[in-house]
Amino acid sequence: MEVKEEGLTNNNYKALVTSNPDNNQATPFATLKVLLVDDQHSFIIMMRTLLGSLGFSKIDVATNSDQALKLARKHAYNIYLFDYNLGAGLNGRQLLETLQNQKKIPYNSVVLILTGDNSRAMVLSAVEQSPDDYIIKPFSLMQFKERLLRAMNRRVSLANVFKAMYDDDNLALIEALKDQIAHNTPFMIYCRCLLANTYVKEKEINLAKATLTEGLSLIDSSYLHIGLGKVYYEEKNYTEAIEQFQQVLQKHPLQIEALKYLTYTYLDAGLNSLAMQTIKRAVLISPMSVPLLQLQIEMSLKNKDFMQARDAIALLLEVNKYYPKEVENLLSSFVQCEFQFVQNSGDAYHISNMQKHIRNIISRYKKHVDSETFNSLLFDIICTARIQMIKGENVKGKRALYKAYTTLEEPTKISTPLMGQMYLGFQQVGEYEVADQIKTSILTKSANDDKIEPTISEKIFDHCVQSYINDPNTKEKYNKYRELNEHGIAYYKQGELNEALECFKEALKKVPTNTNVMLNKVQVLIDMSEQLSKNRSNDNKFKMIKLLSEAEQGLLTIEGISLTEAQFQRTKNLRTDLNELKELK
Repeated sequence: MEVKEEGLTNNNYKALVTSNPDNNQATPFATLKVLLVDDQHSFIIMMRTLLGSLGFSKIDVATNSDQALKLARKHAYNIYLFDYNLGAGLNGRQLLETLQNQKKIPYNSVVLILTGDNSRAMVLSAVEQSPDDYIIKPFSLMQFKERLLRAMNRRVSLANVFKAMYDDDNLALIEALKDQIAHNTPFMIYCRCLLANTYVKEKEINLAKATLTEGLSLIDSSYLHIGLGKVYYEEKNYTEAIEQFQQVLQKHPLQIEALKYLTYTYLDAGLNSLAMQTIKRAVLISPMSVPLLQLQIEMSLKNKDFMQARDAIALLLEVNKYYPKEVENLLSSFVQCEFQFVQNSGDAYHISNMQKHIRNIISRYKKHVDSETFNSLLFDIICTARIQMIKGENVKGKRALYKAYTTLEEPTKISTPLMGQMYLGFQQVGEYEVADQIKTSILTKSANDDKIEPTISEKIFDHCVQSYINDPNTKEKYNKYRELNEHGIAYYKQGELNEALECFKEALKKVPTNTNVMLNKVQVLIDMSEQLSKNRSNDNKFKMIKLLSEAEQGLLTIEGISLTEAQFQRTKNLRTDLNELKELK
């Protein structure tokens, strides 16, 4: 449903500035619609009273993000007041991001984030999605009115700018910004930075540089220096870009934007060590910043620093703990990073503490998942199976994985991160064929979900999966196994049983726990025994006994495992053939 825009104008803004909240007469505030979103009943009552004393009468209230989304999609509001912490579901920043992406907030409306946490981390997170302002609780009526009017003034003064941004019309935006700069408005620095960014989008790098350089000749602003650094970064002039960002950080060490783009610049310049140092510094300053944490995780995975990635994912889990789908992906990502860190370290201490770390994280966040699609008990079983494999107990881990997989009634209804963890488990134990089946079901489910853009947590989990799959050791093991198995099958089809047997044996040396190649080996042993049975000399009897014994041992390695239907049927047939040959000897 399209929302109708009933925004602010110069006329009602001027009236609001001169209105007196102590006057009993109706004020222009009475004409404006407000959406208040907060999960605390006492604060809602207080805000209703405060807004009423200012003259507001059209106030809709939502106590969680789901209610807020429904209201905002149905109605347009002039003023949006979002508490940061909203309990279950999206927080205030995520709610704002969702509505902005869906264009459900009119360009001329005001958004204020309200928070009771005045820590630097909270403030930086609150402003990350560019609300008009944020207010720390508790606040007085006059404080609220002053901040609200200031935000309204900015919206009205820059109305043509915000309209062009809302319409994604870069040419109109350039003209609006040039007009603002020409009239030397109080928002000159903001307009110059935005104009430079827009020029960059339009591939007008020289105009972007000229806009910022001219601004710096008028005022020495850190924002203009950052903007100029971004322009240098875009034209791959990394030396000049680094100089601009460092110049800002010398005066303002906590400038997050400068740190973020300095990280990008170091990365593209090939200075990976400096990039990691810079992103760590940025996350220490703003540990609740989703973009910064995402960047740190991606960089850590690329550098195979799985402990750093794991710890950053833990922070992101806390930020997103009331958003079930995010929690599910991040839980799986945390676990995968823990596994890879322990596997790479080979340290007995880390191996012994692995289970405790994983159990703690599952216990802490299992109440925040969607219990209908993400079975915490099943997730724990899969994780335990993978822990057993890392400890060298491959058969135990394999049994647990198969039991979990074969008891699923409808795998397509299980959440992707849980199935993804199962996929990784079968990859880890070398059951590549089953892993491929799971991968197919995941891809089918994703296609049916008809998603446009994956979420941040989905991207992170995908990075974790790819980091494992593309690990040189993992790839070499898989490629060698596949090559040997395929050669063995080719030899078998040509009737060259000895060559086939050697290939399957070599494949099992690479992946001892692969069920399909074990069944391939047993099949060859049975066929070789059957050939020997046609000429029952003493020598052939002895060879036949040896071959059947080896086949028996092969079947015993998979006995009691809850195999897939196809594997079970094949095993059953081979067992029948084996027993018949044993009777012949």
